[in-house]
Amino acid sequence: MDDALIKQAIKNSAIRDELFEKYEVKRGLRNKDGSGVVAGLTNIGTAIGFKKVENDVIPMPGQLIYRNYSVLDLVRGYSARKGRRYEEAGYLLLFGKLPTSSELDSFSRELTSQRNLPVNFKDDMICKLTGSDVMNMLARSILILYATDENPDDTSPENIVRQSVSIIAKFPIITPL
Repeated sequence: MDDALIKQAIKNSAIRDELFEKYEVKRGLRNKDGSGVVAGLTNIGTAIGFKKVENDVIPMPGQLIYRNYSVLDLVRGYSARKGRRYEEAGYLLLFGKLPTSSELDSFSRELTSQRNLPVNFKDDMICKLTGSDVMNMLARSILILYATDENPDDTSPENIVRQSVSIIAKFPIITPL
């Protein structure tokens, strides 16, 4: 993985300390006013399901925003053109911006180089341990990838970016099985 990309991912994922107090980040399910509690601070994704008007919490149609892009706008843009939408979305989430054509080419090559699954993964994980819950199957697959990772507990930003790219590379192979 390119060191410049790792540095870009770290830079674009940093959270300023004052945001924790500004948004009153706490644990639990609800704030005192009945609105949903912010579970954490991130520059990556935001889900909006209400707005505050004076002291009232007003439900609204949900919005999902990735890196300041509305997911609906991303989908509309992707459907209007052909291309590597999955790779573009992965790049956006990891590195904080939509890729240029050359960045997308490089990222796609990196993903391709990491698409191999561990030995016997397909037979043991997918064929023998079938289930009707796709999310459960994905969770089990991630646990197997964790177990076979060369450095699973290293929480350095560099290793987390490496692990993220590895998982993004493998999802297209795991999900259709």
